[in-house]
Amino acid sequence: MSESVPELKTPEFKKWPFDSFGQMLKVSGSIEPNIFPYKVSLPADSEFFKNAYDGIYKGKSVTVGNSPGVHPTIKGPFVEHMAVLAADNMGQVMISKEVFQGNSLQDLTDYSQEKLHEHEQLLNKLPLPLGWRRFGYIHSHPIDDVINSVTFPFGRSPKIGGLNVTFSYGDFESLLEPVKHSYKRDTTLAVITPVQIAFMVLTKKTFDVVGRNPKAIDTPSTIKRFMDFPPYKDFEKLGVLLYAGNHSGLNKKEIDLQRLIY
Repeated sequence: MSESVPELKTPEFKKWPFDSFGQMLKVSGSIEPNIFPYKVSLPADSEFFKNAYDGIYKGKSVTVGNSPGVHPTIKGPFVEHMAVLAADNMGQVMISKEVFQGNSLQDLTDYSQEKLHEHEQLLNKLPLPLGWRRFGYIHSHPIDDVINSVTFPFGRSPKIGGLNVTFSYGDFESLLEPVKHSYKRDTTLAVITPVQIAFMVLTKKTFDVVGRNPKAIDTPSTIKRFMDFPPYKDFEKLGVLLYAGNHSGLNKKEIDLQRLIY
């Protein structure tokens, strides 16, 4: 009688629920990259996505930097907004009620480096509900980011559904800079655009590689800064993961987040 062949189990290729993903994001700086799932399901009607799209992208939840007269001409989805990400013991992801508003088409920090620093200090002291753990930030890219999504279709930027993922070099730099000092609290940066949501995630490998050699993160050339793309080719070497999914489309019930950098 021939021996039965054991069933091959590959749970990492199954689509994970968003709450399970949230459990990993809370402690991603202590987890190896290969442990993370390849697909994640984000319900389009979830509280998290509604807060991300309406509150962050559209700017309906802005509480900081929105005083009368500060932004006389450009508001809502035409500027960047930013808030803290945290998750509870069950992996439910929360967006903070304190939301910072920028004042330019593309640069949140154009509002004021000093004001942004003050806001970050405020968010650092933000009291979270019992059992919640902060793990990063979420910010928006404005309506003109649609142009960036379809620009350079043959470029090297990762794509999801034919659209470029539109993190900037500044996004990458701000997330990686604290790693040089072994600072592990903010290990995820999410971006929400008119058509896309994406997550840049640091892992244990990131801290191991950069901890041994802080210069592993290249100083960007003028050309890199001009092109404004993160060094995606180095993500695998640095243990940085990238997830993205397109949320545009009528009656979409689920957003498929794909792991684009392995």
